[in-house]
Amino acid sequence: MKILYINELLNSSSGSSIHGRKLTEKLKLLDVSLLTIPAINNEKSIKFRSNFIKTFMLNMPSAISEIIRFIKQNLKSFFSLLEIHFVIKSFKPDCILIRTELYDLKPILLKKISKIPIVLEVNAPFFLEKKIHYEARNKNLIIPSFLSKLDLKIWKSADAIYVVSNILKKIVKSQLGNESPFIEVIPNGVDSDYLDKLPTEFSNGKSSDIRIGFAGSLQFWHGCELLLEAYEEIAKLRPATKLIFIGDGENRKNLEHYVYYNKNLKERVIFTGKLTYANTMEILKKMDILVAPYKVSKYFYFSSLKIFDYMASGKAIIASKLGQINEILEHDVDAILINPENKEEFCNALLTLIDSGEKRFKLGNMAFHKAKNYTWGKSAKSLLDLVQKIVTEKMYCA
Repeated sequence: MKILYINELLNSSSGSSIHGRKLTEKLKLLDVSLLTIPAINNEKSIKFRSNFIKTFMLNMPSAISEIIRFIKQNLKSFFSLLEIHFVIKSFKPDCILIRTELYDLKPILLKKISKIPIVLEVNAPFFLEKKIHYEARNKNLIIPSFLSKLDLKIWKSADAIYVVSNILKKIVKSQLGNESPFIEVIPNGVDSDYLDKLPTEFSNGKSSDIRIGFAGSLQFWHGCELLLEAYEEIAKLRPATKLIFIGDGENRKNLEHYVYYNKNLKERVIFTGKLTYANTMEILKKMDILVAPYKVSKYFYFSSLKIFDYMASGKAIIASKLGQINEILEHDVDAILINPENKEEFCNALLTLIDSGEKRFKLGNMAFHKAKNYTWGKSAKSLLDLVQKIVTEKMYCA
């Protein structure tokens, strides 16, 4: 099987890069001849990019900024299509996988100029995601109707779609209606290599220096403000604890500002900045409690990478009771699940775990063993099965 995988974010600093890299890595182990556009760079060479342009665009009227994004994206896509055209002629793939991007017409154009089956990787309904981004900044999203309908037109161009969560599948199917292509749910996962390296037993003794960790891109919907507010209370009651933010993102400056002007937090909160995936996993294993206090969202369609990484670390997890998190983790069995944005529940959960090494051990151990059900190898196998099904059907219909 020869697969061409097109993913603009393969060399980005986002979680989408990890998703794409791990899937391609595991697909190659399944005897797949795979070519990526762009070619994959060494992860250590990837740097976090400034959000200056993104911030500037958000301060413009939304209709203007979104039209500029549309033009910019498709100018880039035009030059990318030239490269793709020559790659298709020389590589002759059996299938093209494309990670969809906001306003990107590549899937529609490739459908017109190529007879090769197209499978779309849809990690977000972009129009809805844009709305969430704007609402997080108390802004309204008003854009021309043709842009708001592009998601639908792009999805319709596919022979099949794979999404990361059941909720996202429902959203996509509800938009497509009877015209829906085949849709498969393939969630994110963990690298089995990390599961093999982790010990099978965990220390359950009490610690005088509990480390609470958060890993992620520090976005506005991650609930990091609530985390700091809750930890402000915890630091007074359990002063030997520390809070570590692993990662970088557009909300980091606001969080650092909050810490800087709070004497009780200054010596207890650490920002590591952007780390490689391997270094992130090493630090997660050194934490005692890992948190994911996502904000309330009507459509929580994410398949959160951090949840799978937390599970693989074998540490106790506190997370918001939302979407796929609530489907994978079970309250008081392998995590403590809290109502989102509930500071009192969050504080109580933190205190419970800080004071009980036995509870931390039990939850972390259960989560670690459950993580074995969610590996990138299994995700890659599901994806390959989907591709083979679509390629076979296309051959019979030809």
